[in-house]
Amino acid sequence: MAKGLNLNFSAQLLVAFVLAYNVWNIFNAKLPILSRATAEEKENVHDVLHPIDAPGGKATTTIFYNLYTKDESDVERVRNITVEQFSFMLPEEHDQVFVTTIGVPQVNLPVPNAEIIQHHPEGGEELTLHELWNYCRSHPYHSTKVVYLHSKGSFHDNKKNTDLRKFITRAALSKECANLPDQCDVCSARMSPIPHPHSSGNMWLARCDYVAKLVDPSFEPEGEKAKLKEIDESGFGWGRFFSEHWIHFHPSVRPCDLYPGSEFTFGRANIPVGDFKKDLKMAPRFDFDTFNILLNFTKPKEGFIVDMFWEFDLFYNQRPDETTWWGWNFYNTTYAKMVQPSVKKWMPWFFKTDMKK
Repeated sequence: MAKGLNLNFSAQLLVAFVLAYNVWNIFNAKLPILSRATAEEKENVHDVLHPIDAPGGKATTTIFYNLYTKDESDVERVRNITVEQFSFMLPEEHDQVFVTTIGVPQVNLPVPNAEIIQHHPEGGEELTLHELWNYCRSHPYHSTKVVYLHSKGSFHDNKKNTDLRKFITRAALSKECANLPDQCDVCSARMSPIPHPHSSGNMWLARCDYVAKLVDPSFEPEGEKAKLKEIDESGFGWGRFFSEHWIHFHPSVRPCDLYPGSEFTFGRANIPVGDFKKDLKMAPRFDFDTFNILLNFTKPKEGFIVDMFWEFDLFYNQRPDETTWWGWNFYNTTYAKMVQPSVKKWMPWFFKTDMKK
């Protein structure tokens, strides 16, 4: 009888040990992530545990703000720009605000949940975009979203910049962008494919799983890649225009935008003033001719595709899907048409490698 009791007790002890071991393994699998974030969050904002990463967490949106102040005399004016922009912030949608200050330092910003993460005496938007990119690389989730804003008009104070700043800030911080559909990667007031894929003024919301695919916006300009950093070319989105080009700079991008009116396509012509009805649709929402009214490009539509694919090959060794890419419909062509002899003769480099997905 005693032996039976000892055997039963041993079996129970073994079961208890196995259960405890399994629980420990499950907990231990999660623990390094939580511990690492807690230990390093003061040193690196990219390792902060985002709410969506926690079980049951609500998907919120983190804002990255590029704040430029030219000199001491501009401090108060630029602070007013900051107050104006963040008056559109939605507490129920937007979480932390990470700020990069450039030029004259700004302190005690009148922005909820704002933290100045770096200061540079000089520099451009790529400094803040690099921090946003790093954050998304650490949080590459579909439900994790980031907003990019900058103090447009802090360098050139004029009505056009003021109107554009208000227009595109309203969109980037809108409830519509914050709740963009699953099939959309980037949301802005207007995505324009002409003269290159971009959102005029460069303010937007994006999903981190998409942003994590992009090239580092502060990439080293070496070899052929140097053209994109060293040559100012507005038609291609190179040089000082690259920061505006960057967010749509991937063959897999699925853009959407909000402004329904066709009178504003890109640039600074016909900028809407005041609030507007936000109608979220996949972009580009208009045809080629509507976008081309301002510049009246005469080069073949296939030429735009050639320009983009040169970049895609160089940076990603990847090309868009042969059927679902937004460019096929917009440029009124297909991959099958692109390989016809009439096209091939003036862009032979296009055929050096097979289409990659």
